Amino acid sequence: MKKSLWILSIIGCTYTQIGSGATTGTQTVTMTIASASNITVSGNPGTLAVTLNTAGTGTATDNSTTYSVTSNTNASGTLKITGAITTGGNMPTNTSLTTSLASTAGTSQGAQTLSTTAVDLVNRLPTLLSDTAVITYTFNVTNGWTIAAQTISRTVTLTLTSNS
Repeated sequence: MKKSLWILSIIGCTYTQIGSGATTGTQTVTMTIASASNITVSGNPGTLAVTLNTAGTGTATDNSTTYSVTSNTNASGTLKITGAITTGGNMPTNTSLTTSLASTAGTSQGAQTLSTTAVDLVNRLPTLLSDTAVITYTFNVTNGWTIAAQTISRTVTLTLTSNS
């Protein structure tokens, strides 16, 4: 009977030794969130239709669209939004297209006349932000408009960039 116990004892020790001899492996997992700054618009504004008065002037305004900006750069400094006409050239003589971007995160520059040269629309945006605000476009026809009725189309590009 002692012989049986001895064999069981050896089997028990061997089993215990295998269980306690388990090893572990560890890993370090590094994760990165890429830096990104984006601006998007909600769509196109409605047609800015002007009915001229007897002096040949008129104005049409649309504020049905919005822009959204997001940035997670968290870099030093600030961001800004610029705007420019990028297709169709400058506006015809005696007409202008202005835009104003509202902003809760930065400083709106108010109504700015658009041309093929970019103008600042919003300054002092933080580099870590998520914001959505209204875009207002105004089409002005000034006294002296002598061109026949027509449709004018321009592409306006808004750019989110570093405020240097």
